[in-house]
Amino acid sequence: MTYHALWESSGLFVRQAGLATDTDLVELTQLAYGDSRFCDLRYVLLDLLGCTGTRYDVEIVTRVAATNWAASLTNPRIRLAVVATQPQALAMTQVYVDAGFSPFPLRVFSSIEAARQWVGLPWHETERPAAPPLLPPTHGR
Repeated sequence: MTYHALWESSGLFVRQAGLATDTDLVELTQLAYGDSRFCDLRYVLLDLLGCTGTRYDVEIVTRVAATNWAASLTNPRIRLAVVATQPQALAMTQVYVDAGFSPFPLRVFSSIEAARQWVGLPWHETERPAAPPLLPPTHGR
């Protein structure tokens, strides 16, 4: 595990260091959904500034996005704030978005301060993305 997760009053702050993997992503998803605080969760702030590289399978990241869509039926008011500047971390985030399931509003920031400002803004119903496509993109397969 190369990350540290900290529950905050209305969110989950995750700091990633070293290699970011799809295994970490699956573990974090299970951590959030398996916790009694999930229904009150309003944001996940993922700090990837300490990320030195990534290792992931597009299909696993796509499954995480699909799982997030299912979880959004229970709690649709979660914002995902990713703080990243490293090209591989940005590419992994884009794979998640490109999966086409993106159930929660997601924005990428270059600073934790900017991300915290966004997750603290009042929620607007217009932020919830439309329903996902029936089949995800094939990503060149």
